[in-house]
Amino acid sequence: MLNLAVIGTGRYGTNIIYAFKQLEYDGIANIVSICDTDEKTLQHQCKRFNLKGYVDYKEMLEKEHIDAVAIATPDHLHRQICIDAANLGKHILVEKPMDITVEGCLEIINAAKRNHVLLQVDFHKRYDPHHQEICKNIREGKFGIIEYGYVHMEDRIEVPAKWFSTWAASSSPVWFLGVHFIDLVRWFIQSNGKLVYATGNKIKLKDMGIDTYDSISAKVLFENDVSFTFDTSWILPDKFESIVNQSIRIVGTEGIV
Repeated sequence: MLNLAVIGTGRYGTNIIYAFKQLEYDGIANIVSICDTDEKTLQHQCKRFNLKGYVDYKEMLEKEHIDAVAIATPDHLHRQICIDAANLGKHILVEKPMDITVEGCLEIINAAKRNHVLLQVDFHKRYDPHHQEICKNIREGKFGIIEYGYVHMEDRIEVPAKWFSTWAASSSPVWFLGVHFIDLVRWFIQSNGKLVYATGNKIKLKDMGIDTYDSISAKVLFENDVSFTFDTSWILPDKFESIVNQSIRIVGTEGIV
């Protein structure tokens, strides 16, 4: 039976704890400890889930018998935690994005390979039954040859301005939101990007003291000559009907989804 731990117990970390508790209930794994640098949050979560807690993730990874760890910290903190976990021989599930730089992603991948541990980024849109059906139909050629597509993913401004105001400037709408669909499209069409043209705006959030992009639009040409447009933003008004607004459209020679 696997022994699991969670680093970062905020919004996403809490969901992971619930998932791990379900694994515990099913007799698949045990969640042995959690970690958060905010002592008040940590104490609350330890009491809530009846778990042992640590403020220092290194101390937890070194002291506890842990097989695998889930990392749900702010985006810019993923790199060092992943590398340290890999060096200690722990399998890793890290929230997207893996890191906020290509160099950081490569360092994490190399650390996992060097230490022979499993590394997975939680691109959970792959688990959606609708997306799995789309992928199956594309692979089976039901839409013919895929020619182009369009994606948009937008959050209300409360996400960078309230939820993650302390670290939103270290991320962007592409890293925080766009990676979901960039990964999904790569999975659907089994190809990587070869050319990218992107533009972005820094207006509203910068005026609020958060120096990051309001929106980014990217045109990507993939190696198999499929083109996709990715529009991402996290400045929708607070009164918008939902926290997130998203869609994907894919056009092939024999159909559209």
